[in-house]
Amino acid sequence: MSEPMMWLLVRGVWETLAMTFVSGFFGFVIGSAGWRSALCHASGANYC
Repeated sequence: MSEPMMWLLVRGVWETLAMTFVSGFFGFVIGSAGWRSALCHASGANYC
């Protein structure tokens, strides 16, 4: 395998990992925020 091909592969793998981490992190943050909001409304509090 030539060096440019190897770098392209490494970059592709790195970008895939980075995007997976970012989307997972944001999914967790948004999910936990939505869960907290729903729990807050379910408890009858009006300062959500």
